[in-house]
Amino acid sequence: MKRLSVLAPKLAKYYNDNKSLILNQTEYNERIIGQNNADFYALARVGEYSYAKNYVVFRDNTKWAAAVVGEIDTLWGGKKRPLFQNHAVSICEDVNGNYITLDEAHYICGIMNSSVVYDYMMQSSDSRSFPIRPRIKIPKFDKTNKKHMRIAEMSKKAHRLFEDQIAVDKIKNQLSEYYLQILSE
Repeated sequence: MKRLSVLAPKLAKYYNDNKSLILNQTEYNERIIGQNNADFYALARVGEYSYAKNYVVFRDNTKWAAAVVGEIDTLWGGKKRPLFQNHAVSICEDVNGNYITLDEAHYICGIMNSSVVYDYMMQSSDSRSFPIRPRIKIPKFDKTNKKHMRIAEMSKKAHRLFEDQIAVDKIKNQLSEYYLQILSE
């Protein structure tokens, strides 16, 4: 707060004037923020990853399905990325902390939406609660690998045809074939 008072005194005053409101958040947020010894005005679920351009999102409850999310045109002008809230899990980095590309996001999404992964998730999880770190093997994306790129292209096609369930189901089966081929390499 001392540093903030120097860098942005009006913001520091606003936070202090509204301290009771800010502290009146959920216990869950308090647990997350408290673990990091953060100031009372810290925001849960915000970090460098909040500025990535490409995300694979899925819910940790209700229905197993993934989607690629990026910036969208807004009614108030300009492109913005939607915010993710409770039960919306996102992947925007690889295991080394590098942001994923759009093709890589579609590759990951395609694997997650394949019929074989869906069947596995239904058999290995309680459908009311999916793991936020799915226990599926996703080989590192390689843009020079034709099968990886094919999965990315099929995911893009499924996103375009999302209202045509018959076409999407066919794509999910094709995704499974490519995914199983990649796993056997």
